[in-house]
Amino acid sequence: MTVKTDSPAIDITNFLPTHDFRLQIIAPNGVPTGWWWTLAAASHEKNVGFTEARAAKNLERAKVIREAQFNGQRYEAEAKTPEQDRREDVQWIVARTLDFTPIRIGDGLFNYSDKAVEDLLIRPELTFAAMQIIKALNDDARFIKRSEAP
Repeated sequence: MTVKTDSPAIDITNFLPTHDFRLQIIAPNGVPTGWWWTLAAASHEKNVGFTEARAAKNLERAKVIREAQFNGQRYEAEAKTPEQDRREDVQWIVARTLDFTPIRIGDGLFNYSDKAVEDLLIRPELTFAAMQIIKALNDDARFIKRSEAP
């Protein structure tokens, strides 16, 4: 809603979140790795699509459970393997990842893709990277543009 007034308007453009930022992964020994991730803000269209799809899935599951309870039937949850559960756990990070620099682990080369993000973040030896990414994604201040000093 736009309201016309005689008072000057305050420009809050610089306080609105950016759509992305870059994060360099730091090795457990404190050394920068050169492995850069481009992460999306919660308002980014990739994340919004994921969030809406997840909400629809959760609503459908709740509906099935309610119907089973109403009809006196037992609800059987879907069986998952531990790997499927880990992959499901990192989907919100996949939805907030836009890119990363290619890396090599042993003989394996990993170029950015949603599948590569998933494959990397479920690896126990990369917990140090996953924790940095999670911390960064939960820090809303990283997505705020820095205003220039007056």
